[in-house]
Amino acid sequence: MKLKSLSKSMIGLIANLIIFIYFAFNFNGQYIQKLDATVISFLRAIPNSLLVGIFSVFTNFASFYGIVIIFTVTLLLYRRKDYAVYNVLIAVLAFYLSHNLNEHFIRVRPDLMQLAPEVGYSFPSTHVLVATAFYGLIMLYVHYHGKGIIKKLFVYLICITIIIGVAISRIYLRVHFCSDVIAGLALGAALVSFFAIIRNLAFGINIRSRFSAEINDMFDSH
Repeated sequence: MKLKSLSKSMIGLIANLIIFIYFAFNFNGQYIQKLDATVISFLRAIPNSLLVGIFSVFTNFASFYGIVIIFTVTLLLYRRKDYAVYNVLIAVLAFYLSHNLNEHFIRVRPDLMQLAPEVGYSFPSTHVLVATAFYGLIMLYVHYHGKGIIKKLFVYLICITIIIGVAISRIYLRVHFCSDVIAGLALGAALVSFFAIIRNLAFGINIRSRFSAEINDMFDSH
């Protein structure tokens, strides 16, 4: 077992959960509300139709159809069934968690004219949570299975750009507070850390290869 890698993943999981919990129980507090107001005021001061279009594209990378398209493309590139299972699991889990947390915290969206149509509650940001978990897992997979440092860095750059773009877009389009976005980033990163822990534990007790082989055989048999 790669204890160093496992330790980093556990630290990542705990740290991101602490961040999420802090924002979850304090988003009505003075300091976080001041943060939200400051960020929204800053972004409102730079209205631009081109930026609206750009950020609308970014936000679609975390929509259901955007995730399906990117998933299909990456699956065709890597052609690994275990990758498919892991990414489907994390995407479904992210959507499920966000839906239930939205219904639990019942935080209304910013009282502003939205630049993109959106309904439902605000905390945490579903788009940011899903983007961080989904594209974060792609980076994790490339880290372990990708070949060539240049190719790895290229994938990291694309995924990080998408995650940051989605995060900024949700505030710029006036459908989320900054605290919603930070909470989504933290919880999404926690999910990636959780999957990294599972991966390292499976690797350490030598069951990961057997599980992947069974998944591949299951798909190949149909």
